[in-house]
Amino acid sequence: MNVFTRAIRAYVRLLQIAPEVFDDTVVRREAAAKAASAVLDAELVVALEKVYGPDAPELHQSQNENRCRNGAETVQFSRRKTAAIEYHVAEHDLRLGAGITAFARHQHLRPHRMFSLGTVARMLDIASRFGRLACGLDWPSLRKVRRAEVSSCDDVDLAESLKRA
Repeated sequence: MNVFTRAIRAYVRLLQIAPEVFDDTVVRREAAAKAASAVLDAELVVALEKVYGPDAPELHQSQNENRCRNGAETVQFSRRKTAAIEYHVAEHDLRLGAGITAFARHQHLRPHRMFSLGTVARMLDIASRFGRLACGLDWPSLRKVRRAEVSSCDDVDLAESLKRA
């Protein structure tokens, strides 16, 4: 089970290093911004054609080529950051594969073994962490928001329940 927690740590580190590639929420937000920008550019081309004639869109196109877009496909990292990303991706894949293999081997060697309550609780914790990561809910910035909610809360019982969450 330590292998699974290390795989989670590697994925969280990937989210911290390059959220524009690994965080689905950031990727969707950037894609929506890019689509909105494309719509705005199309409207601008139509307006430029009406005002300046058919040569104006070419001028607008040359200005757009110089402007940097922040889509996920155009993200370029430094060599150091790229090496860190490759390391953490490989670590995540290795740890996850090792954990799955170890769990399958354990089930094969001891098919009727009952897990202790502590082991079941730890497995549930690992599964819920994987689920929160898959849904984008286990982010360090969200933890800061939760702490701020707890510190600004007047109700003591509500603050205690938020701390446990």
